[in-house]
Amino acid sequence: MSLLQELRNDIMNPDIPASVVLRKAKILAASLRHSELDDWISSELNGYTDVSTMPAYRQTFPPLLGTFSGPFGSMVSDYAIPVSLLPDFMRDTLNELPMAHALRELEAMAASETSVLRHNLPTEACILARDVVKLSGGYTLIEMHQPITRAVIEGIIDAVRTRFLDFLLGLQDINSEVLTSEEALSALSKEQVAHTFNVTIQGDNNIVATQSTLSDISVQSIRANDVDSLTAYLSSVGLTQEDITELKTALEEDGQPEPPTLGRRVTGWIGAMVSKAVAGTWNVALAAAPELLKEAVLRHYGWKS
Repeated sequence: MSLLQELRNDIMNPDIPASVVLRKAKILAASLRHSELDDWISSELNGYTDVSTMPAYRQTFPPLLGTFSGPFGSMVSDYAIPVSLLPDFMRDTLNELPMAHALRELEAMAASETSVLRHNLPTEACILARDVVKLSGGYTLIEMHQPITRAVIEGIIDAVRTRFLDFLLGLQDINSEVLTSEEALSALSKEQVAHTFNVTIQGDNNIVATQSTLSDISVQSIRANDVDSLTAYLSSVGLTQEDITELKTALEEDGQPEPPTLGRRVTGWIGAMVSKAVAGTWNVALAAAPELLKEAVLRHYGWKS
């Protein structure tokens, strides 16, 4: 069996880690005399040292969540923090979270029993954010983090597998004899190999999806202080009747808060819904969940038109 055919079979075998296949693929890069392929393989195996050169499939878009401490030991967890509230120098680094880890590290994360990992922000970032991220009732921001689901990590690994398989199939399209002949593989021109590499591995046609189509009902259909329009919208984006009933109770208990700060019960409800998105029990893109819910509530209060 030729090296290319062996690699093709291995990359399609879910029982063989992608890191093991890519380590063997360094032999292929040497045979093809293609330094860019070797650099990509090395970066995947060892981790990316320069995030500016990192492929798009390794960029993730997790929400920013916070924990607040309040009176008498009370806590509000998983509060969705709008990144737009933060200073510019913080906002630019929090809109995206690059996953520069070595492929073997990602495989270990995907195999762990923990369904959601946390990227904890440093305490200094939390202190800087306190001036603009406020919660009514005497609550103080004490922690910020970004959840990373196992599905996102698995998506990155799958993107590596898919791109490498596309590259191998691209070489096969140039000359089918590469499946059985090492000489035919070595005879491929540098231009042919470079073109195939640029199209299949460096191209952006396999970016990990981060958004989903949510609803045919626009959030703009929500009318101020109209619970029915809010209920219809939330139902259309996949919330259960139980979730919606809990929100109605939270709205009643919070009353009409002073803008721009939401009440404690509604804030807690949003955090609970984001947790459901993280756990996969609410079928909505994790990156979209916090802003979607907050905009819906703001429109209900009449704070956003």
